[in-house]
Amino acid sequence: MKTYILIFVAFLFIGCSHKEIAHEQTQIALEQEPFPIETKPYKKVYKEKKESLPSEFKNKIAIIFPSKVVSKYASGTINTVLSQMFLNKETFGLEVIDTYDESKQNIDNAINELDAKGYKNILMLVTNTGLYHLENNSKINQMKIYVPLIHKKNSTSSLSNVVYGGIDYEEQIDTLFKYSNGKNSLFSTQTPLGNRLQKMILQKSPNIHLDTNIDLDKNNYKSIVSNRRLNDSTLFINTSIIKTSILLSQLRAYETKPYVILSTQLNYTPLIISLTQYLDRKNFLIANSIEAANLEIEEITSLLDADIIYNWVNYSTLIGINYLLKNKSFEFNPIVKNQVQYRTTVYKNGPYGFRKHTN
Repeated sequence: MKTYILIFVAFLFIGCSHKEIAHEQTQIALEQEPFPIETKPYKKVYKEKKESLPSEFKNKIAIIFPSKVVSKYASGTINTVLSQMFLNKETFGLEVIDTYDESKQNIDNAINELDAKGYKNILMLVTNTGLYHLENNSKINQMKIYVPLIHKKNSTSSLSNVVYGGIDYEEQIDTLFKYSNGKNSLFSTQTPLGNRLQKMILQKSPNIHLDTNIDLDKNNYKSIVSNRRLNDSTLFINTSIIKTSILLSQLRAYETKPYVILSTQLNYTPLIISLTQYLDRKNFLIANSIEAANLEIEEITSLLDADIIYNWVNYSTLIGINYLLKNKSFEFNPIVKNQVQYRTTVYKNGPYGFRKHTN
């Protein structure tokens, strides 16, 4: 385990440890069930820290994340927290603990260390596995905990002091089904999130017209996209942005014309504009649950390289900081029964970007 203490006075960095966070390219399960995991030897993972933040800091927050599992989100989450702290223009302290993995030993060590240092506001960038290990740790009883990656309906935890910030993919799929002509087809990858989205769609449309798994190791899908059964069907795509871009371009290349192509938050990214031609995505509708923040917040998060316009994890983190430090939620994202509420808006792809779909 590695601990990083950052103490800030106004905008002056008094002292901090530098950490280089690797960005993994593999897709991970954001809301997985608890499972046994291999843990590195204790002494190599956890190094006890003697320092503690001064008690006079009013704004103290800690971030716990397992780099082995969520490293691709850690940098954006930390920078989003910093941007909100800067906007407050008050002295604050931030401590970041990398537990490496989500083993019970390392999660408990992190919580115990933060309890000893007087931290009450904890943002945990973990999956269900890490959250599950808090169940029997009495130290968290007086803490406020926010988990941006998990939706409450997918949680196995019984803790009452945990607020969930995960988006509701099921609600997004319900909204997208309003645009279906009833002849539903499906492209999915065999990833944890891809499998979960596939299951949701199949539950709502058991008599699926065509259900196709997309091979992650291939880039040529002629035999799949040239299937005439796709014509005039509603095609749900549960693939990453790279695979989605390839599929969209090949659908048009082989003159396959679905009635409409639909996707969840998974493909709400400006990369779709640069990776495809307009005619590839002209008939592509995407569900999005990120609301527009005020310009000041967007500017400072952008300066710190934290995208809150398209990255839903960063946006959820922003909501979490307001809850932990100010005990309030965003205007469009109230917290009801420990779950952040999101609104789903459907966007259409224009020649130069996204615009709300009004039809």
